[in-house]
Amino acid sequence: MPHDAAVHEYSTGLSRVEVARNHGIHFTVVPDIGINEGIDAARNLLNRCWVDEAKGTKGITALENYKKQWNDRHGCWSSHPLHNFASHGADAFRMLAVGIGKLITKGLSAEEWRNLRNTYLYHVCLFASELLSNAQRI
Repeated sequence: MPHDAAVHEYSTGLSRVEVARNHGIHFTVVPDIGINEGIDAARNLLNRCWVDEAKGTKGITALENYKKQWNDRHGCWSSHPLHNFASHGADAFRMLAVGIGKLITKGLSAEEWRNLRNTYLYHVCLFASELLSNAQRI
């Protein structure tokens, strides 16, 4: 979940994470590392994933169309991405990449990391493929 999921709602006094936990759903809240660092994390993860070409068409399109916004006033590219149809799917993949980065920094031994990589990353890439195939619905 994005970092802001841990913010408490005024109406209930609970965060979205606490509400989900009360319903038996457990999330990992990813750190707020900034958009550009998250984009770099997504780029680093993407080359280790495979995406089903038929099912992942919408997600691939979302990632291909995730781009910076042109600032006419200053005649340069903005530091923030353009908010368009691609934003939600690409941002979801960015959150996935940042979450995996959080796992890497836990200080696992080489053998623990190998075991995690052999099981978890395979499932993450399958999830990423499914996430990208459903990008328009997010």
